[in-house]
Amino acid sequence: MKNLILSLSFVLVSVFNLSAKEMPTLANTYGENILGLDLSKWNASKVNVRLTDELGQVLVTENFDMGVKKIRLYNLKNLSDGNYSLKVEDDQKIATQAVEITNGVVLANENISYVYKPNVKVQGTSVKLNLLSLGNKVTVSILDKENTLVYEDKMGVQNSVAKQYNLMNLPSGKYTILVESGVNTVSKEINF
Repeated sequence: MKNLILSLSFVLVSVFNLSAKEMPTLANTYGENILGLDLSKWNASKVNVRLTDELGQVLVTENFDMGVKKIRLYNLKNLSDGNYSLKVEDDQKIATQAVEITNGVVLANENISYVYKPNVKVQGTSVKLNLLSLGNKVTVSILDKENTLVYEDKMGVQNSVAKQYNLMNLPSGKYTILVESGVNTVSKEINF
């Protein structure tokens, strides 16, 4: 499989003169094997783009500064038929869109799912958490440096979460906060 990934000739073309009206906000297909990615409505200064196969193996990853080049075209002609996932991630959210290749033709699903990352701030021994969970069940777990669960908060279905946790009874050190919202889990390392 590694040879397949290494031999994958993935052509990236930067496009400068396309308006937002010509492309959707995430991905669409252009020609039989071209996937267009439009990030013109993203306000982030840096993004990570990943294309994964059905097994979750990352086939392509690209980190770039948004700057002027907010529209990209990807040539997927060397990928085999199957289902893929396009993920675009910045500091605040992860957008996921399904991509299918059938008989060499690339089809981008119109549905885009968004996962918003929690905003975690440490102030002394207090941790403030804000999350837009969009009607998902939310669980917050705090793990110590040995990955032992030291605290868990199961909140059930929430549209948004704004909580403050007092960790003054825990020894100072490194901890991991896991925030589960629906089927997605985001981790954040903290020190206090």
